[in-house]
Amino acid sequence: MSAPPRTEVFKSFRAHAISVDVSARAIRFRVPDDATAPKWSEVAATRDDATVWKQAPEKIYKTTSAKADLAATLKKNTKAYVGVTDRGSNSEHWWMEKLTTMPAGSTIP
Repeated sequence: MSAPPRTEVFKSFRAHAISVDVSARAIRFRVPDDATAPKWSEVAATRDDATVWKQAPEKIYKTTSAKADLAATLKKNTKAYVGVTDRGSNSEHWWMEKLTTMPAGSTIP
């Protein structure tokens, strides 16, 4: 009997950066739990060379490309729109597909 195929899960969400570990290439985010607002959960994700980086300093829909060194500039509570995938790990580990910084005045529910 073979194991059932694993499915890949993708998530996108608005979040606050909690911590950045540059050497481990990981970022921890505080994410609003839509089902039980105003509760929050945390998601840790690893970045790699495939991660797409963007900035939206003025308007969320006006983005500019950025490089991976953007990760080192993220401060606690930086607002970001993040896309992650579990790459078939059954949600045991998350990898960042994309990260876009958001304007300071943006809201995160």
